[in-house]
Amino acid sequence: MREADVIGGTLQGNLFQWLGVRAEGHVTDHEDSQRHSELSFGIEHRWENSLNLRMEQFYHGKGADSVSDYGITTTATQDESIYL
Repeated sequence: MREADVIGGTLQGNLFQWLGVRAEGHVTDHEDSQRHSELSFGIEHRWENSLNLRMEQFYHGKGADSVSDYGITTTATQDESIYL
């Protein structure tokens, strides 16, 4: 386990009896005084015929400002991962 303090929360409910709303997130304080956050927000609507439309947005606070900052290679060796 890493040495870090983590605080987070979540909420879920319905607006106007037809729009589902969901949000969750957390903030992590690391030993080296770096703070990172991850947040997720989603909305959905479900019709009686079982069609379900959902939109979600995710913010990853430890992400890079540009794709080139990741230093991605096109192939991964045994000890590397191309998963961001």
